[in-house]
Amino acid sequence: IDTEDRTTINSFIATLGGEKGEFLPDNIISVNFSPENNSIFYIVKDTVGVRGIIKSITETKTSQLWTSPFSEWTSEWPTQGTIFLTTKPSWRVEGSLWGLNTKTGVITKILSGIPGLTTHTNRDASYLIYNTTTTNGPRLSIYSMAKNTTLDLGVYGLPEKCVWSNTQTTLVYCALPALFVGTAYPDSW
Repeated sequence: IDTEDRTTINSFIATLGGEKGEFLPDNIISVNFSPENNSIFYIVKDTVGVRGIIKSITETKTSQLWTSPFSEWTSEWPTQGTIFLTTKPSWRVEGSLWGLNTKTGVITKILSGIPGLTTHTNRDASYLIYNTTTTNGPRLSIYSMAKNTTLDLGVYGLPEKCVWSNTQTTLVYCALPALFVGTAYPDSW
């Protein structure tokens, strides 16, 4: 946060032990490293919505990959070919998940119409865990990208509290509360 106005978010990127770094544009709302850690993808607000930018870590190369008139997004970059974009969640709003092709910039809808949607993909983007806001709390499900099918896990939790196994693409570990108080998740979290 900028120490003078306390409203501007400043981002700086550098290599530990390196000789220099650089400031990125102000007010980045989401940032991810590529799977190879040689580029970053960030979303920054502009006057008509947001822009999705890919920036090389090793070169000065920067390219705009995507734009949206909607300004509330989160992102994940688990595989070189696809960045996943999820609308920012609220229990009162139906969310959607999109796949953004890193080569062409083409965006494809994966999931939509899910109240309170938050997501977390596995390392090869073959599965993702997501939640649906229900009257009992956020219910967890697994979605298969290849089969286009959903498996309700029968438990309540948030994908942000889950981590995928490094050795098995279908194994996920989640921290689950014994009880959810209220129904306004993920906002209440």
